[in-house]
This record gives sequence, C-alpha cells and structure tokens, in this order.
Amino acid sequence: MLASLMQIGKKKRAVDDELYKNTLQQAAGNFWRKVSERILDVVFLLSTNKLAFWGSSDNMKNYHKGNFLSIIELLAKYDPSVEDS
Repeated sequence: MLASLMQIGKKKRAVDDELYKNTLQQAAGNFWRKVSERILDVVFLLSTNKLAFWGSSDNMKNYHKGNFLSIIELLAKYDPSVEDS
C-alpha cells in the first residue's frame, strides 16, 4: 500500500514538473512572439513610409542611430516585452 502511494506521489510530481516546463516554454514563446510582432511593425512602418532604417551609428547611445533603433528604443520605454530583449 505504501509503495503504491509513493509511486502515485512520484507520478504526480512528474506531471507537475512537466506542466511547469510546458508553462515556461509557452511563456518564452509568447515573449518572443510579442517582440517579433513589434519589430515587424517597426519594419512595416518604416518601409511603408519609405524611411531609412539605419543612421550613421549602430550604438544605441549615439544620436545618429537611425530610425529603426530610435523607434525600438521608444517602444522599449513603454513596453516591457521589448525592453527585456
């Protein structure tokens, strides 16, 4: 009886661990989906308006970083999913 209860407990922990892993994977997938959507929106905005993407510098701290990095920086200021990436 005790052995069968221990087996049930081990199976329950295995199921809980598997559910936890799946939840983490879904959260990570959702995070990257949100980041990708925002990047694609910026690309669509710039290309629709025929604006240049890059400036003369790739450094985020430089004033001449270009439209793409400037908009990404603006999004990161208000959107935590972009800020973390």
